[in-house]
Amino acid sequence: MKRLLTAIAPVLAIATVALVFPLVSGAFGGPSGRIGLGRVGLHYSELSPAPNTIRAFVPTDSTDIRCLATLAETTTVIPGTTVYCADRDLNGVHGLLVSVFFPEDATPPPDLVVVVTLYQEHALQYGTPALYTGT
Repeated sequence: MKRLLTAIAPVLAIATVALVFPLVSGAFGGPSGRIGLGRVGLHYSELSPAPNTIRAFVPTDSTDIRCLATLAETTTVIPGTTVYCADRDLNGVHGLLVSVFFPEDATPPPDLVVVVTLYQEHALQYGTPALYTGT
């Protein structure tokens, strides 16, 4: 059953993106002053405040709480990896907190890079990620 769920999860994620994003105003480069999706590389050695965790702030210039994050690519596949996003401000800059959690029994290599696909409603950019240590 676990293998079946592991095989089906990526298909469901792609189907969700394909169905949801065309319905969202501004997706895929929508109206002027808005952008659609962004891809951001997260480096474990630079953005890990604790073992088995990446916490990165990505500037977007948006305060909207509506965001989506999916795992896109990685230099090392670690089964059980999850990703979450939430709106945050860092030093007066609006953006997203992107959290990537690896299983407790995993040991991510220091040179690990995880690429995530991001979407935040009303985002004007997907800037350079920075370590986020807040809540």
